[in-house]
Amino acid sequence: MENARYSQIKTLFLVHFLVAGLLAGGCFFLFDASVALSFFCGGALAVLASWHTHRSLHRTDGSDPEQGRRQLLKSALFRYVMALLLLLLCYRVGLALPVLAAGFFVAQLVTYLYFFYLLQKDQRQSRLS
Repeated sequence: MENARYSQIKTLFLVHFLVAGLLAGGCFFLFDASVALSFFCGGALAVLASWHTHRSLHRTDGSDPEQGRRQLLKSALFRYVMALLLLLLCYRVGLALPVLAAGFFVAQLVTYLYFFYLLQKDQRQSRLS
């Protein structure tokens, strides 16, 4: 079960980068390189936040709910500070923040749709057995 979950997370990260790359490529051809880079960086920021959440939740053993809650709160605080600092860095570099936010939104949407697909797949398999 652990290898299957790791495979799903690995696939999600791959899908994130593929979608962000394709849409950034489209932005490059429609607009310019700074818009494409802004869009891709927004997607990468979402992937980084997802990876950190996965890594921090993986540290818990699952037997102590209080430890899981603490780990989740620490992870959320770290992601918040990390997002603010990276947004500041992107702003200082000259990236377009609205486009960066759009890339972040699209990456989060991809995450939602991917896990919705996995949930539907699990429900179909449970009905068959």
